Amino acid sequence: MKTQSPILTMANNDNDPLPLGWEVKIDPQTGWPFFVDHNNRTTTWNDPRHDTKKVKERRDKVGLSTLTADGRSTL
Repeated sequence: MKTQSPILTMANNDNDPLPLGWEVKIDPQTGWPFFVDHNNRTTTWNDPRHDTKKVKERRDKVGLSTLTADGRSTL
């Protein structure tokens, strides 16, 4: 399995904003982007916009809904 460049993955997500409290930075040694979650004080190589889409797609496939802050279903 070939690893896809994170630059290419990021390009596919350019239209979507990062979640609140997130920032993208470039690793000076590799030139690869990484993501900073200031809310939890963590970093990851995984684009959180991509992860959010995967979860939503999975929920849609099995018919699960998510709840809004006031308890309403998103379905």
